[in-house]
Amino acid sequence: MGALEALNRLPGKQRDAVVLRYHQGLSQEEAAGVQGNGVRKHSALLAKARRRLADSGHPVPPLRSGRPKSRTATGDVMDFDDL
Repeated sequence: MGALEALNRLPGKQRDAVVLRYHQGLSQEEAAGVQGNGVRKHSALLAKARRRLADSGHPVPPLRSGRPKSRTATGDVMDFDDL
């Protein structure tokens, strides 16, 4: 399964949390606001999504600074700029 397919298999709210933070580059507060959630709920959705992606062989690191890139189980680099 490819990274995009793994992302598309996430439940909608989890997928949205990942896209808002990693692809669109919104802050946690901004992404939570777009989703109509508090920051804690957004963080929980993002953590669940990262766990599911890691379980499918497509780990996504927690955000630090800049756009995250991560090696998948197949050695591919998951880069949200390419989505």
